[in-house]
Amino acid sequence: MNCEICPAHCCGRNKNIGAPVLLPQEYAKFQLFSSKTVIDGIEFRRIIRGEDGFCVFLDSNNKCAIYNSRPFECRAYPYIIRADGSFVLSNNCPDNKSAQLPVNVPAIDEVWLKAYDKLPLDKI
Repeated sequence: MNCEICPAHCCGRNKNIGAPVLLPQEYAKFQLFSSKTVIDGIEFRRIIRGEDGFCVFLDSNNKCAIYNSRPFECRAYPYIIRADGSFVLSNNCPDNKSAQLPVNVPAIDEVWLKAYDKLPLDKI
């Protein structure tokens, strides 16, 4: 996939895409850079946006400052996880035809997935 042609759609430049949601196993790693909300009794954390409204890890060149250790949702993009644990390809990615789902897809709890599906894009 060629991310060089993208104006950082997955990093918040596209207002139709919410900030990345962290998997529960990523909460501790990104605690200082995330906000939380609770839906159906389940805690969710999402990477916070900077003053400019974009991901706090997006640098001035539209590059990810933590690319090699970015959250799973960032690594999976343009694939978006669904409530049933499957993935759907986003139409927002300019190069989605060459995208491949990451090889190491972590185990994700079914209860968490069902609540995840109810997350509004802009409420965290």
